[in-house]
Amino acid sequence: MRRLTRLNAEKKYLLEYSDLQEAINRLARFENLCEELVEESKSLPAELERLKGEGKEKTVSYRELMAKKLLNKSVLNALKKHGIDVFLNEAPPEKLVEEVEKSGA
Repeated sequence: MRRLTRLNAEKKYLLEYSDLQEAINRLARFENLCEELVEESKSLPAELERLKGEGKEKTVSYRELMAKKLLNKSVLNALKKHGIDVFLNEAPPEKLVEEVEKSGA
């Protein structure tokens, strides 16, 4: 993957290339991935519980869903370790747009 950012001496990330649209598109794809992970992490326990209630804990479907749940949890934990807590929604999109416009990006 080609990096679009670099860390400067003040420990702030800067856009490495002048292609702002490419950076926005990549960010959007990343956000879509995070949303999918969160939605799956919310829906998988109910599906696992349903299969368990039917006595299907030893089926391939149950085991695949359990593996998916553990993998998603691992990815979400790795994101959180790097300061990306996808369960937080602190600033509404309008606020983020205002901040970008004020920064001149």
